[in-house]
Amino acid sequence: MTLARVQTVRKSTFAIAFVLLAALFVMAALNTNIASATTVEASETTRVFDVAHIDTLQYMVMPAGEFWIARISAEIADNEQLPATVELAVPQHAAVYRFNEVNAAHDFPANMEQRTENGFDIYRMTLTSERIIVLEYTLPGSPFEQTSDGPSINVSYTPFWPIRYLYLIAALPVDSAVTDPRFTFIAEGPDGEPAFAEIFEDAQAGQEYTTQIVYRANVSAGNDSSVPLVALAIFGGAAAVAVIMFFFFKRGARDYDDE
Repeated sequence: MTLARVQTVRKSTFAIAFVLLAALFVMAALNTNIASATTVEASETTRVFDVAHIDTLQYMVMPAGEFWIARISAEIADNEQLPATVELAVPQHAAVYRFNEVNAAHDFPANMEQRTENGFDIYRMTLTSERIIVLEYTLPGSPFEQTSDGPSINVSYTPFWPIRYLYLIAALPVDSAVTDPRFTFIAEGPDGEPAFAEIFEDAQAGQEYTTQIVYRANVSAGNDSSVPLVALAIFGGAAAVAVIMFFFFKRGARDYDDE
């Protein structure tokens, strides 16, 4: 073999070796990226499955002295076992003064965590003895609005996780009635103030749900004899929900009396 041919063969061998080496580097880089992506995906999946699914969430606005407050009551699904981690979202900078199991003696648990995402404050804790969690905060203003159809209360909430049943509830003045069949009577407060709700099934995470509950005041005084008392017509069907709402009204009154 001539010297020129030997040199040509060596150059070809070096070129092939260089191409193979470059290919190995590319494959190694791809494997690293895939492994990193898999790790992130696994982390996100773990976080999703770490949070218990909420079956029913009731979001209620009600007056408390000279303020208006919002109260969230969330019950985890039947197939969730205790201890269970839950997360609830409220508007960023909301003045939260209670976040704990429904009958807890303290306003905040020792295992509470809080973070901010996309304009919301996310409160997180682990339920250990009860399946219902309550979060309460003071509203920055009044949800009351006078409309051409009468006085009304505006209620809105954005779930952070999917919810099977979302109740948007307003506590109305004593001796009030609601005629719109979209709204369900929930319960009466300790002074006889009725609470009505619009119910949304399969509420999606990140979507704002809103309602406006128009009512008639001073019904028993005969100001509007044509207004039927929807509460009496559907009271029996709301009995199970009313039990939870009774504790809502009772706890809210006690908390503000103590302050």
